[in-house]
Amino acid sequence: MSNRSGRSPRLSRRGVVTGIACTAAYAVARNKSSTAEAPRDAEPTKDCTGLIFSPTGPYAEHYGAAEGYPVPAFVLARQQGNPWEPKYRVGTFSHLDEIYSSRQVDRATLPWRFKCSPTDIRYQFRADEFSLIDYMSRNPVTGLLVVKDDQIFFERYQYGRTDHNRFVSQSMVKSITGILIGIAISEGAIRTVDDTADTYVPGFKGTEYGATPIRALLHMSSGVDFGEERDGGKRS
Repeated sequence: MSNRSGRSPRLSRRGVVTGIACTAAYAVARNKSSTAEAPRDAEPTKDCTGLIFSPTGPYAEHYGAAEGYPVPAFVLARQQGNPWEPKYRVGTFSHLDEIYSSRQVDRATLPWRFKCSPTDIRYQFRADEFSLIDYMSRNPVTGLLVVKDDQIFFERYQYGRTDHNRFVSQSMVKSITGILIGIAISEGAIRTVDDTADTYVPGFKGTEYGATPIRALLHMSSGVDFGEERDGGKRS
């Protein structure tokens, strides 16, 4: 992520690493960073003819195209979690850093960049062959990126989203969290993964997550009963 100016105080690298690492199983961080990332320059995609942006997508009207894929009001977003109304789904999942509190991790001054090598990737399903364009034309996917080593083979966005949007990363962030834990331990910010989370995050004192070893949080084996959606929409 790039440098951003916001209303929250700037955190040290050590503070960021420790805070994010210890909240590995927690969905919401504490300190709000309010401004969007500065658009990256055109260099990475200037010669990439395979990069595609589409203002529409499958069942676009169902997902709020007529209203510009709206982002729900803060109170409604927090109440619903995963949006119950389809028209809010595209907007919500590309603006979660504005809806919930977030903690900033700055990118490197000179970030490493992928190379662009558009490739015709095809797959088989029920004896028929399809392209990734075929796949996206049938499925409500906001963005699809296919990468191998340092090469981007396919990159396409739908529903008015672009490569500047911040999409919710879901389980992809688990790998980043594990890396941050390793950095925190190497720098002495965390002593061991066998310490409990409340050792480093006082706000977790008195909670089940706080009393759980960091190792168990990383393995998603805390034993805490939790489900995002179940029992008719009830969230635990």
